[in-house]
Amino acid sequence: MSTMMIPAPTATAQLKLVNFGVDTYMVNVKLVNSTGQPTGEELPEQVQATLSGYQLEAKQARQPWATPLTYHGQTLFMREHGANPWQWILFNDLVSLHIGRGTMNGGTFCQARLSSFCLWSLGPEQALLEVEGTLYDLVERPFHLQASEIHLCCDLTGWDVAMIDWQESFVSRVVKVRNRPELPSEQELAGGLSHKQGQALDASVGSQAVVTAEHRRIATLDFGTHGSDLSCCIYNKSLEIRKSRKTWFVPIWEQNGYDGTSVVWRIEFRFKRDFLASIHLNEAYTLLEHLAALWQYATVQWLRHVDLQATDSNRSRLPSTAAWMLVQGAFTQDRQTVPEPVIREKRRMSRLKACVAAIAGYASSAAALAGEEVAAQPDLLATLVWLFEQVGEYHHHRHKTHLEDVWKKRLAYGFVTAQQYYEEVELHGVALPKDDWRKIDEWVHRFKQSS
Repeated sequence: MSTMMIPAPTATAQLKLVNFGVDTYMVNVKLVNSTGQPTGEELPEQVQATLSGYQLEAKQARQPWATPLTYHGQTLFMREHGANPWQWILFNDLVSLHIGRGTMNGGTFCQARLSSFCLWSLGPEQALLEVEGTLYDLVERPFHLQASEIHLCCDLTGWDVAMIDWQESFVSRVVKVRNRPELPSEQELAGGLSHKQGQALDASVGSQAVVTAEHRRIATLDFGTHGSDLSCCIYNKSLEIRKSRKTWFVPIWEQNGYDGTSVVWRIEFRFKRDFLASIHLNEAYTLLEHLAALWQYATVQWLRHVDLQATDSNRSRLPSTAAWMLVQGAFTQDRQTVPEPVIREKRRMSRLKACVAAIAGYASSAAALAGEEVAAQPDLLATLVWLFEQVGEYHHHRHKTHLEDVWKKRLAYGFVTAQQYYEEVELHGVALPKDDWRKIDEWVHRFKQSS
C-alpha cells in the first residue's frame, strides 16, 4: 500500500471520485411488543442491575472494565461513569452503546453510535445486525431501531476547495456559511453532540480570526451550525488523515482509483433526527435504502457549487461545476469495497509504526536526560538495557507486570475477548516465572560487565 502524502495542490490533479458512503450512524433503541410497536417500557430491572454491576467493577478498578458482552467478537468495556442523560456506557473501538433506563423520548433505552472504522470495515447493514445481536444478548426482549443521525460523504481529488471563490460560488438554502483554517475535531466528526456541546463548538468556530490575506488556505467550510437539522462540512480529508493517523483509510481510496498522491477533499452532509422524521425516514434499515435520495436532495436542492463563468444574472440558475456534478452522482455509482481484514491490518500496522516512532523518540530523550547513568556513549543497545531496568522498577512500584499490560491491551484492541483473557490468566498467569527473571538478570549483569 502506498504511504499517505500531502503534496502541494496542482492544477493537473485528476478530478475523480475515490469514495462515498456512510461515515457516522447513530440509532435509538426502544422496547417493542409482539406486533413491533414501541411500548415505552423501562429497561427491565434485572438488566439495570447487571449494568450497574459492571459499572461498579469499573469504578472499583478506576478504569473501564471488560464485560462478558461482545460486539463483532470484540469485548465491550463499561466506563466508570455515564454521560447525561445516559447511566451506562459500553464501548469498544467499533461501537459505543449509551444506555439509560428507558424513560426518555418515548422509551429510548439505548443509543448505538457506530464508529467510522466500524462502518467502513463492516458496512452499515452488518454493523446494525451486530448491534441487534449484542443488545438481544443483554435484554432478551424484542426492540426497534430508530434512525437518529447519519453522516453521508464522498471523497474527491482534483478539486482544491481552498482556492475557489467560496463566498460567491455556492448556492445554498442555509443562511450561515463559515470558513476556518482548522480541521473538524474528532468529537465533531463522530456526531451525537448535545445542544450545549453544539453551541459551544459553534461559538468556538465563530470566534476564530478571519484572515483576509490574498493566499489564505482554508481547511474547512461549514454550511449551517452544529444544531441544524441538516448541515454540511467540506474539509481537507488528506490533512485530517495525516493529523489523526487514520491511514487505514488509504486502501479504500486506492481500491477506487486513488493515485496515492493527490489531495482528497471530503464533502459530508449530516442529517439529524428532526430532519429524518420530517421526511418519514424513521426505521434504521429503511433509511439505508434511501441514501441516494437523501444525497440527491442535499447536493441538488440544498447546496450546489455553481460555475460563475456561465452567463446568468440569477445565481440560482447557474449550472453546477464539473466537480459538483461528480459529487451529485456519488451515490448512483458502484463503489469497490475493501475486505475487513485488509482495513483492520492496515490500522494495526499504522498504530504499530506510531508506537515504534514514539519509543524511539522517548528512548533517545530518556538517554539524554539520564546522562552517563546509561553509558559514556549510550548506543541503542546500552539504552535499551538501561530502559529494561527502569521499566521493571516502574512496574514493580505499580504492582504490575509488562506481560499483564500486554494482555490487557490485546483485550482493548480486540485481539482477544474477555473470556480468552481470563482463561490465559487462569492457565498461565500474567507474570514471568522466577527462573525466567533469573536468566534475564544474569544476561543484563553479563552485558554490564562486558560494556
